[in-house]
Amino acid sequence: SVSPATTTTYILTVYRASVSDKCSVTITVNEPPVATFCELTLEKSVSSNSVKPGDELTYTIKIKNTGTADCTGGGVKIVDVHDANISYLSETHTSNITAGYGSNPVYELGTKTLYWNGNTLNPGEEGTITWKGKVNEALVCGINTIIKNTAKATARELSNFTVWANSNTVETAVYKACPQVLVPTCDAFTATPSTITRGNSANLTW
Repeated sequence: SVSPATTTTYILTVYRASVSDKCSVTITVNEPPVATFCELTLEKSVSSNSVKPGDELTYTIKIKNTGTADCTGGGVKIVDVHDANISYLSETHTSNITAGYGSNPVYELGTKTLYWNGNTLNPGEEGTITWKGKVNEALVCGINTIIKNTAKATARELSNFTVWANSNTVETAVYKACPQVLVPTCDAFTATPSTITRGNSANLTW
């Protein structure tokens, strides 16, 4: 039994006990192939961590194959579900990424979900996605509303699209000032004349 660290050639020789006859055979034992794997890494960033209603936010997703084998399938599936306090505006991506995935468009309003196809990502290859959203006006005033966002991706090599790689979570605080409540004040109140006899009148001004 042999377990060479590298590919090695062995010569096995068999001798007959009392005669010089012998037989030899050469055997080459190859080292086992190195296992390869697909591994996705996602990095998420946001343009600002503090905004007010009506402002725009830009989200950036960087995805990279940090493994040693291609990430494939119908393409690497990239998904981003945005916060209900954001309205989607637009997106851009590098040339190795496609907008939408399969029958899914790049954006589904009902589920607030964005889809991209990373196609085949080779080892070391990366792509970048940016998308813009507008902060909604319908927020509770007087408190900070925290908008969170996380992207994820998967591929056929990741248990046939069932294991997801998640990005870091980015947070943005949104503050909506409460409207100022105006209380009426009396600046002046006069009577002209200020002394009258019963039955007469005076002008009141305020």
